[in-house]
Amino acid sequence: MVTVAILSLLVAVAHALPFEESAHQGALAQNPQPNTDSTELATQHEQEQMLRKGLAHSAEGLRAVGAGDRAKAERELEASLQLLSKIPLVGTLSGPGLKLVEETAALRAALSTVPAGGESLTDEEDDGETEDTPGLVDPAEAPEIELPAIGFRPPSESDLGEFDVPIVTNDKVRAYLEFFQTRKWEVINRGFQRSGRYLPMMREIFKEQGLPLDLINLAHIESAFNYRAYSRAKAAGIWQFIKGTATRYGMRVGYWLDERRDPEKATRAAAAYLKDLYAMFQSWPLALAAYNAGENKVQRAIDRQGTTDFWALKLPKETQLFVPAFMAITIISKNPQRYGFAQPVEEAWETERVVVPGAVELRAIARSIGADPDLVRDLNPALLRGVTPVDRSKHEIKLTPGTRELLLANLHRLPRYQVASVPGPRYRVRRGDTLEKIASRHHTTPAVLAELNGISNSGAPKVGTVLRLPQKRRATKVVAAPAMSSNSGSAGASSAARAIPSARSPVYIVRRGDTIWGIAKAYAVTPEDLRRWNDLGGRAKIHPGQSLRIAGSSAKAGRQADGGVVPGSTTVRYRVKRGDTLSNIAAAHGVTVADLKKWNDLRHQAKLLPGQIIRIAANDS
Repeated sequence: MVTVAILSLLVAVAHALPFEESAHQGALAQNPQPNTDSTELATQHEQEQMLRKGLAHSAEGLRAVGAGDRAKAERELEASLQLLSKIPLVGTLSGPGLKLVEETAALRAALSTVPAGGESLTDEEDDGETEDTPGLVDPAEAPEIELPAIGFRPPSESDLGEFDVPIVTNDKVRAYLEFFQTRKWEVINRGFQRSGRYLPMMREIFKEQGLPLDLINLAHIESAFNYRAYSRAKAAGIWQFIKGTATRYGMRVGYWLDERRDPEKATRAAAAYLKDLYAMFQSWPLALAAYNAGENKVQRAIDRQGTTDFWALKLPKETQLFVPAFMAITIISKNPQRYGFAQPVEEAWETERVVVPGAVELRAIARSIGADPDLVRDLNPALLRGVTPVDRSKHEIKLTPGTRELLLANLHRLPRYQVASVPGPRYRVRRGDTLEKIASRHHTTPAVLAELNGISNSGAPKVGTVLRLPQKRRATKVVAAPAMSSNSGSAGASSAARAIPSARSPVYIVRRGDTIWGIAKAYAVTPEDLRRWNDLGGRAKIHPGQSLRIAGSSAKAGRQADGGVVPGSTTVRYRVKRGDTLSNIAAAHGVTVADLKKWNDLRHQAKLLPGQIIRIAANDS
């Protein structure tokens, strides 16, 4: 069904009317609208070319919105509109024409969410446990075409048989066959070991979409089937989606939830994306190149160079490597053992789904069904902080078969997660920005911004830098809940009390890279005490954003040692670690930099030193 938004877009294009801007008049309102005289409407062949270009522009525009680049998104929208206006109205009512109208309308709507002059960022991108992507197509580590190494197994005739995507065995593909069997053997072998868990699910999804099943091998090149994979370009998950493309294909990416890490949802998005790319380029090598480089880049190369032969196109170096690497791993996947790899041991993708409230910790869910917390967490990798999103009333999780009814029976007893602090907003610096302009826009001062981000107060910050903005205070809301056990008595009460830190106990907010051992050492307590005060089991992990209580007994000792330097409060001693700054220590403890300086007489000290002791006060009231 054509929505009202799409109809209004068609009418506006047909009448060559400028589009309204929600926040300010952008570039579109200042540019003349293209002539839509019927005598200038394109031929059918030209229409097809323009549809492909328009889809590339709208896709690049949505990608720019995801990256917070409003200016680029506006340019791409304008280009898409100009092409759309040259196509007869009848050509936009179905097929690629309708898709272009829909994507252009989506881009227009998405632009209203990107503020003018920069981007305020309130979501953390993938702050969960991550591992570096394998980098199998890194130009700096590309295989050279040379004599085969000892132990290299060339492909057999049987291995060059039935593929459902075009496979060649030129020198570039053979170089990757050798590369994977020698220098990258360990990475590829781990990928085969992981893949067995996901292959049945992926085949089912790709079959539903009518896609060639050999395309599943793309997951080897992207991440070696690792849902924790995270790249320097901020692409995440098995299929390595950046935030803009993930949002475009229906995945949520935020502080609490990153669905790029969900193997099933990401596979559905990857299948839809590949299907769209093939519809655009009518070539699997070009579609794969566009998956790596982006539709617009590939389309521009085709237009500029006048060829649709991938092997003849000049594309970015990584993209030139990407397609032969995919072909090499596809050849190996036909017969892994021949090439020295373990055959994947496939497991049925069987899970039970259950809707639970927001702000419930996965470890509490695991306890209620008698399951291993690590297993429950592994089944729900999109939950970055081990808790269902606190900003949503409900969330669907996955469990092992046979546990759904047990969880539902205990659901009303689960305690709610206590949010001790909220992530502060962020801002990505744009061209022409100065600290004064940014500070004025966000109701703060340049000095505060400089202190908060550990940068100089003079000069302009580098374009693209993400700055932290002052965090607005929010009252902590503690949601009381019954104990997990229905039995009354002191044991249950004690458990409930441990779940919610005492108001007298200072709270530390875990940062990326923190460990139980490191935090305990910083506060001169034992890891065992820290786990006991926070109800952490021996195998429990901590996650960025989690609040940890530093118990009163330690705090009292600290206060005695400090001679009661902060009357009416509890004082703890924190040992400075390498990389610490006053601003991140203050943020982690919910205090101000000015207070830290006052409590520790740091008004004249230029910087903190590793091992230095910092006193931190927490109000006892």
